[in-house]
Amino acid sequence: MMAKLKCIAGLILVLAFMGSAQAMLITYSAEFIGGTDWRYRYTATNDLPGEDVSEITIYFDRQFYSNLSIEATPVGWDTLVVQADPGIPANGFFDALAMVDGIAPGKTAGGFVVRFTYLGQGAPGAQAFDVLDNEFNVIGTGSTLREMPGNTVPEPHGLLLFLAGALTLVTRKCGHKSHVTPFTRGETTPHGGQHA
Repeated sequence: MMAKLKCIAGLILVLAFMGSAQAMLITYSAEFIGGTDWRYRYTATNDLPGEDVSEITIYFDRQFYSNLSIEATPVGWDTLVVQADPGIPANGFFDALAMVDGIAPGKTAGGFVVRFTYLGQGAPGAQAFDVLDNEFNVIGTGSTLREMPGNTVPEPHGLLLFLAGALTLVTRKCGHKSHVTPFTRGETTPHGGQHA
């Protein structure tokens, strides 16, 4: 009985983590313009079950980004950038608000383009983001993923892979109990023979 309770508790815990795992995907491509100037192109895909995404906020670390500007916005969206302020200190951000309809579950919105000066070494990378519903509640957070050329199917998020494996292990542990008992010398086997 105690083992079954542990299995049920384990399943509930894994499912709770799966529910809070990143289900919003924002991919980016980073394009070098010249000098220290770069451009990000973003595409957002909503995989949140039953939730429309009405707002996206992508953060620009004050140590690595400056001179943010919007180059393109898809129709039906209102966008703005707020510059990073090292004096406060505060990160900058890009914000996109749907004017009519947000991104429905299973749908994608693209065409968000932000230009910036990159203060780091090499190429700019992933950024933190928040997604909000139409009442301005945060319904998801995550990190942007680099869009791979020629790869239209994004790689699964590491946490989701871990949770899928954990769920598999918990269900196997709970659902598969061995009821075979070893035979001892002299006992009769199920087929009527003697065990040596």
